[in-house]
Amino acid sequence: MYASEVLPFGSVAINLSPSDPPESWPKLSNLEKGEPVPSQGELDQYLFHIANSDEILLHADGPILRNHTGVCIDLKVILVTLQDSEIDDPEVMFESIGHVRNTDDGIFPLAKWTWPSSFGRWEIDWVSRGYFQPTYCAADLPINSVTQNESSVEYFGGNICNGVWRYWVDQWYPVHRKEVGNSLGTYMTVSKDFFNELKDQVDTNFYLIAEMTCVDRREFNPDKEVIKSYSILPV
Repeated sequence: MYASEVLPFGSVAINLSPSDPPESWPKLSNLEKGEPVPSQGELDQYLFHIANSDEILLHADGPILRNHTGVCIDLKVILVTLQDSEIDDPEVMFESIGHVRNTDDGIFPLAKWTWPSSFGRWEIDWVSRGYFQPTYCAADLPINSVTQNESSVEYFGGNICNGVWRYWVDQWYPVHRKEVGNSLGTYMTVSKDFFNELKDQVDTNFYLIAEMTCVDRREFNPDKEVIKSYSILPV
């Protein structure tokens, strides 16, 4: 016997074509010697731009800069609700989600990382970045369904789209530093209209939280520490 966690949707098919990154995803040019890496203030600006896009990111994880002999930067963004939570530090929120303590801590992501059994060796790169499913279901009919298109997977409650999952390829270089992820990015979005209607239906607060990881190996210096920055923004 075994027990599997209940999710409102089923498994996903495979063999998707890559899509584009989210419209609001930052893309940085190569940093030359002496140029500073992005600061906390710049991460706050990235998150503000993401929050004001026409598509709402529920969960996204991917590169914003790749230079394997220079600077590599990853960005992770999660939309969460807080319910009776005393935690307001985004770093602690990421730690809570990463260690699966978030339910006890009153932190509830709107999209959840899942591991479909149908995934093969190629799809494992998606999984390492995150294949996401909604943790809620808004429906006009008592039927949940999953639709695969050429480059996306859509989740429906009746006729209502609850989220769209996609991935993109930053570059086809297969090797990456252990401190950052691979050269793919994955994300789940909903429309701003859907999100605004969802907010009207629930009595809770929504926040975007962000984690930026920077690995600087310019001048082949292996001793530089990995820089992590965090940000939070109510939406």
